Amino acid sequence: MMPPGNRVISGLEHHVQSATDQAARAYWESRARDWRVSPPLTPGPEDIAWYEAQAADCARSAAARPLRAVLLGVTPGIATMRWPRGTRLLAVDWAQGMVEHVWPRAGFPEHTSVVRADWRRLPLASHSVDLVVGDGCHSAMGSLAGARQLNREVARILKPDGRYCVRAFEADRVDNLDLFRWRLAMLVHGDSAEGVQLGRVWRVWQDHVRGVGSDARRWSADQRLNMARWENVEARFAFPSLAELQAIAEPGFDLAACDWPRHESAKHFPRLLMRARPRAGSGR
Repeated sequence: MMPPGNRVISGLEHHVQSATDQAARAYWESRARDWRVSPPLTPGPEDIAWYEAQAADCARSAAARPLRAVLLGVTPGIATMRWPRGTRLLAVDWAQGMVEHVWPRAGFPEHTSVVRADWRRLPLASHSVDLVVGDGCHSAMGSLAGARQLNREVARILKPDGRYCVRAFEADRVDNLDLFRWRLAMLVHGDSAEGVQLGRVWRVWQDHVRGVGSDARRWSADQRLNMARWENVEARFAFPSLAELQAIAEPGFDLAACDWPRHESAKHFPRLLMRARPRAGSGR
């Protein structure tokens, strides 16, 4: 069952975190108060329309009962999109700062709860959810192993044939420094299965990029600040290839569809629709 009402619940009290987890959580806590991110690093109108279409189609499959949905993170554009009437939404984030400063004040479904918890240990019963949505979740896990753990947990909570809809960040002169920052991270990441440390990306920027023909005047103060915030950060991001994303989706999911938006750099932001496979002995 999803927690009732629109309130924040913590599921982290007894969770012992690794040093890698602590670094990642510290990064998201530090970013939350001054969160200023624009498309394509956050979902744009075309992406939101895609999420809405997936939720509407999933609600039709749920027939007369309310849609039970989970949002991984507190992405405002997804939280406040047009959800099917009666949706029971649970948003999950492990950073208190993200809940306090990024979660929208209004516009989400009436029956919404926010829980502070680890995506790898979701406080939900097995096979109790119709739809799970998120943005850049695999990258935020910091490694291919972390992304695989996330997928296993999502497979556990989804009902057979339930939907798992995520926008992936997959590994040119760029006028948007925020977008350049992520492209640089993808380049430094290469084909690593262990993710890339954000502080390392900052050092590459310092050593090889910042002073080479760049015109900082075309970058906004927010974009420059976002780049500076990666200095000395130990948290990691991962950028699995499409083949790797498909591989870690198994055995819990079938990759039902993959498409790309029409904006600049769309090839780096595929949208994945996965369906939970029927459980053994379910008769489906």
